[in-house]
Amino acid sequence: MPHAEAHATDYLPGERAEPGELEASIAALASNPIVDALIEHQPGAIAVVNGQRQIVALNTSFLAFTGHCRPEAVLGLRPGEAVHCAFSGLGPGGCGTGRACASCGAAVAMLVALKSGQPSERECALSCRATEGEALDLVFQVHATPVRLGTRDFLVLHFVDRTAEKRRKALEDSFFHDLNNVLMALVATATAMCEGELVAELAEDVRTLTMRLTREVQLHKALARSGASTISLRLESVSLDELRLDLSKLFARHPAAEGRALDFHGSPGAGTLVTDRSLVQRVLTNLVLNAVEASRPGGTVRVSMVIGSSSARFSVWNQEAIPAAVAPRIFQRFFSTKGGNARGQGTFAVKLLVERYLGGRVGFTSSAVEGTTFWVDLPMD
Repeated sequence: MPHAEAHATDYLPGERAEPGELEASIAALASNPIVDALIEHQPGAIAVVNGQRQIVALNTSFLAFTGHCRPEAVLGLRPGEAVHCAFSGLGPGGCGTGRACASCGAAVAMLVALKSGQPSERECALSCRATEGEALDLVFQVHATPVRLGTRDFLVLHFVDRTAEKRRKALEDSFFHDLNNVLMALVATATAMCEGELVAELAEDVRTLTMRLTREVQLHKALARSGASTISLRLESVSLDELRLDLSKLFARHPAAEGRALDFHGSPGAGTLVTDRSLVQRVLTNLVLNAVEASRPGGTVRVSMVIGSSSARFSVWNQEAIPAAVAPRIFQRFFSTKGGNARGQGTFAVKLLVERYLGGRVGFTSSAVEGTTFWVDLPMD
């Protein structure tokens, strides 16, 4: 790995060790039986990095994780480069130097450990580039422990795979989170019925919400049992007015929307599209809920629905901007700046449902001046 010249980066320094120094560090660790025992006989994937975060020793579990057969293919690389992190090549100096790296748990753990001289631990949501073209989403608990051997300082990185546990908990929490949205609307409607408000109209709302609740259970059952590939579409003609009404009723008494206004744009009766209504409802609910939760009290969330010549565009806007370090990871599974296992699922689910099942596209724009707009384009049929 050639030495990198000093230049500005978006997070950690991009400089790498001189070739001679790198080779000396690798040789020193390779001939140290204590280091060999330490990294080879501990459970999990372990890599030792130098002060420039380049790998100078690793165990067989970490090597297997990288997909390489020989350590020589990995030595000198940085951890993200070795494991094919989707963001590792986006910074000016490789792994650790890009915008997304400021929100990487492994990068933060290394930075804290190097600066403090004390062990540091963080959770790392990792998207690896897979040969099939789709990212492989993983979650690791990363322990970074400083060690000094002779005159050289190193970090021992221990990667503990939490993916299965995180996926199970995320599905469970997301299930209750999504159902709670519908249940709150159902309870509010039932309460209004008890108070004698337009009973016939509200009874229809109860029927609609109950059907949606049933579909939510079916969707989550499919996701939990065999993965998203088991979801089957139920195509029907859906008007934009119906979708607006669904969202209005759902958020009319939703606690997250309290003190925030929901403003709909688009001409009434603007058209229909053939799609899976329940999946579109899920997508729009997630986007509106995210916007509402991101908005300050007194704020407004604008929802636009427009039919074009070949597609329908749905846009959800709120005034708050997404931090630059978070923006590249916004659709990454398991990543979130918020606490809780259900977090890091909403935008991931939106992208999955829109692009894999509804045949559409999703994206966003965000700035301090313009605020944040998430958009979804769906085909008309």
